[in-house]
Amino acid sequence: MSDKNHNRVSLVTAFLAALMISLVIGAGCKKKTEEPNRTAQGGPEAANPEQTAMAPGQTPTPEVNEPDEPEVKLRDIIMAARYWEPGYTSWIGQPAPDFTLTDLDGREHRLSGYRGKNVVLVFWATWCRPCRMEIPHLVELRNTTGEDELVILGISHITPRNPEEKISSFVAENKQMNYPVLAAKANSMPAPFKVIPGLPSMFFIGADGKIKFGSMGLVSLGELRSILKAI
Repeated sequence: MSDKNHNRVSLVTAFLAALMISLVIGAGCKKKTEEPNRTAQGGPEAANPEQTAMAPGQTPTPEVNEPDEPEVKLRDIIMAARYWEPGYTSWIGQPAPDFTLTDLDGREHRLSGYRGKNVVLVFWATWCRPCRMEIPHLVELRNTTGEDELVILGISHITPRNPEEKISSFVAENKQMNYPVLAAKANSMPAPFKVIPGLPSMFFIGADGKIKFGSMGLVSLGELRSILKAI
């Protein structure tokens, strides 16, 4: 085939392709504009003009069918974790040993008193940088989860490096901390809460009072929500 004929075939092909595209687009617009006006027909589904009136510039909100949320699996959350790992595995499924502590505001907290609610115990220290980085995530979790659904207790062991005065001063300077903070001597608490090998650490306790999960390391807000949904 000569170059001239080849170019002609190419032009015809391009033209036909463009024509097909324009026909498809035109058909779509036509379908939209020719949709029957149910209000004008006065059928049983006719809308009340007073109810459908919209302000100038307002556009109708389309109905969206929300897809079912996929099941959250704990093993997938663990596999995706970057800054933490599971901990205290021998205690999973065991009743959480009871304790009573007083927070920095003078209010008493007895762990068994929260039976019927999910509880997150957060062990942290003022010198721990990941602990400080985790605080905004806990604050947001508290802001977005009702207290009838979840209890968050921040527990800081009193040590020479983390004295009670320093804990109180830290909380006073960080007023965004919207969950109770408790300073406690490690020996005053039962296992597994008396020996915390890594900070920050968390214990997720179910409404039945049993330890469902434990973590060591910085857990983000999204991971916190996923863990609570999965366990």
